[in-house]
Amino acid sequence: MHRHFLIILSALAAICVGCGGGSDEPEVTVFTLPIKGAAPDRPENTVHPGPNGLVGPEPKPVIPDTPPPHGLYGQNLIDGIGSRASYGTRLTLELLGVDYETRKKFYSSWDEGRPLIVTLGNGKLIEGLEHGIVGMEVGDLREIVVPARLTSGADRLWGAPADSALVFVVGLLDVNEPPDGV
Repeated sequence: MHRHFLIILSALAAICVGCGGGSDEPEVTVFTLPIKGAAPDRPENTVHPGPNGLVGPEPKPVIPDTPPPHGLYGQNLIDGIGSRASYGTRLTLELLGVDYETRKKFYSSWDEGRPLIVTLGNGKLIEGLEHGIVGMEVGDLREIVVPARLTSGADRLWGAPADSALVFVVGLLDVNEPPDGV
């Protein structure tokens, strides 16, 4: 199921690359993370946050030595088996944000000492990150590479560099319907 998401996400990214650029030919970049083997499964009932609400140590992003992709790209590092994130749901996330080119970290839930709680689709996250989170399941740990053209919104997401491709490692810890009025 998760692999189908990645195939669909890659296909949509390839299609969107050609949109709005004025060219008849879509610009396609082949982009894969240098990860060996299949992502291990992690059922929802095995996600046990510690006292600070986070699961395990801060992950290290996998960034290839190639130019960033032109489209949105996501790959699961761990396949969760649980409730799915969709627009309008309230999510509890572990989040690491890194600049693709410089490899400098600009945000970390681990540095903050707590998970991020956000309603998906309310504009608190950058556009490409929101698209990359949709469909994640509780237990997923996903690396999402967002091209510079999809990094608008959310007041540059806690110091994210402008006009840069960004890499996020996102762990989905919980999915809830938002409280009334949110």
